[in-house]
Order: sequence, then C-alpha cells, then structure tokens
Amino acid sequence: MSNPGVRLARWTLPWLLLGVVLYVVWGATADFRAGRSAQSPTTTQTVEATTTPVAGMTGTVLIDGVHLRDVPAAGGTVLRDLKKDTAFEVLEKRADWYRVKVVTGHIGWITADAKFVTVVQQ
Repeated sequence: MSNPGVRLARWTLPWLLLGVVLYVVWGATADFRAGRSAQSPTTTQTVEATTTPVAGMTGTVLIDGVHLRDVPAAGGTVLRDLKKDTAFEVLEKRADWYRVKVVTGHIGWITADAKFVTVVQQ
C-alpha cells in the first residue's frame, strides 16, 4: 500500500499543472477574445475630442498604402489601404487626422501628415 500523501500528490499534481497551463493560455489569448490582433499596440493614444467640421476641402493621397481607419488613432482598425493619387473630400478634422470620403464612397480617418496627403481649400 502506498502512502496517502503520495496518492494525493499523484492525483492533484497533474490537475494543478493543467490548471496553470490553462490559466497561462487564457491570459495569452485575451487580446484575441477581445477582438484585437496580437500586433495591436498595448498603449492607446489620446486624441483631443474636439472635431472641426470642414467644408470645401479636398485632397489627394501622395503615396501608396495610406491607411483609411475606423477611428482617428494609429491603433485604429484599417478599413482599407489607399493608393497614390486617390482623391477624397475632407468631412472634418480632429487633431492630426482628417475624416474623409473617398471617391469610392468609403468614409474613414486618415493622417493629416503632409508626407502622406495633400489637402487644398476650394
């Protein structure tokens, strides 16, 4: 006959190890379960809440791959990548972002950085 302490250890240790593994896996997949990709940044950027409506401004994308995002932040979901010379209408401005309507009808946010887009008042 074996010692009751040894029997208890043989029965509980595998379950304890399984619990630790599940706990680690559950924590590692928290971003996935929340709908965020593993590449999303862990810090968020605060954008000022004031929005300025804009009338009569149009623009053009200067380089391929400018991201049209769902929110005015670098961590926002990319709705599509815009190609060079894509025309857009500026709907509003918030901090360093423009809310635009692309000629295809898609609406989203793009950076206001002059390296990527040019905007003119009409």
